[in-house]
This record gives sequence, structure tokens and C-alpha cells, in this order.
Amino acid sequence: MINSDKSSSSSKTYVDRFTFGTNVQGPNSFIRNVFDLFRDTFTKPIDQTDIVPFDIEPVIEKKEPLISKETEGILLRKLDNFEAALGFKNPNLSLAFLSVELQTNTKYLSYVINTHKKKDFNTYINDLRVFYFITIIKETPTYLNYKISYLSKECGFASHSRFATVFKNTTGVTPSAFLNQVKGGSIQEKMCS
Repeated sequence: MINSDKSSSSSKTYVDRFTFGTNVQGPNSFIRNVFDLFRDTFTKPIDQTDIVPFDIEPVIEKKEPLISKETEGILLRKLDNFEAALGFKNPNLSLAFLSVELQTNTKYLSYVINTHKKKDFNTYINDLRVFYFITIIKETPTYLNYKISYLSKECGFASHSRFATVFKNTTGVTPSAFLNQVKGGSIQEKMCS
């Protein structure tokens, strides 16, 4: 038995308490080796002079901008031209496709959209399409007579269901409800005039 002369468990070391009742001197060499390996670790008194304080200075990494301000400005102007030309109406539009069109790489384009538009690429494109839909409905009342599936394709969405989902997430109302509100407003405006 281990240290049978110790009377209380509080005076025993961690290893002694862990191996209590185990014959460390017996034939089990694994336990003896573990005991010998950790004896000094748990029984060695801590000397305050062994602890050497050291200053920890926070490492503040200064992130270099991904691209130069000049390149960023050029890409912003190209994005403005892309928006003005209604390039977002292309249903096959992707980050890779647009980066080729704007003569840049996907990393730079994504960085500029994330930084300046505060959106990821897909959200940015979908918001442009939804805004375009709202604009054409309000500016051209004849679009009120068209089916939503046609209007969704006109705005660049590949499917009616995707358009409805994105429109609802962006505006909080369905495309049908929006069209009904606009039609209701149009009727009221005609009645008042």
C-alpha cells in the first residue's frame, strides 16, 4: 500500500490519492511507471521564484487593404456603370462572370461589394433586381397587367419561385400583395382626380 502512515487524505498528494489502494510496488509495472513519471509533477512544492512574470503585449495586426484605393475606385465606377446598364438582369449572372466583365478577379470584386455595398454578391444582385421590379411597376402602369412570372424573368430571376422568395425576404410582402397595393393605389388616385 502507498504511504499507509499518512492519516488523512488531505495530506496525501494527488498521485497518492489517485493510486490509493493500488500496490505500486507490485507486479503491475504500468501503474508503477505512471506513478514514477508523475510523482515529481504532483508532489513537488511550488516555489514562487520559479514563476517568471513576463509582459504580454497584445499583438495587433494591421491589416493591409486587399486592394489599392485607386483600384477600389475604378471597380466602384465599373459597378455603377453595370447598374446603370441593367447588367443585373442577366439570369446567368455570377461573381465569376461579372468579374470577367469588369476585368478584375473575384476576390477584388467580392471585397468591393462587401465593403461598399455592405452585402454579399448574391444579396447585392437580388436587391438590384427587386428594386428594378418596384421601379418598373411604379413607373410603367402597364406592367400591372403582366403575370408575375414574366416580370420576374424581366428582372433577371431564373424562376418565379426564387423571385417570390427573394422579394418577400427583401420587402416583407409577396409580389402579389405588392401588386395589389399598387393597383389599389392606382384606382384610388384615378378616383380622386
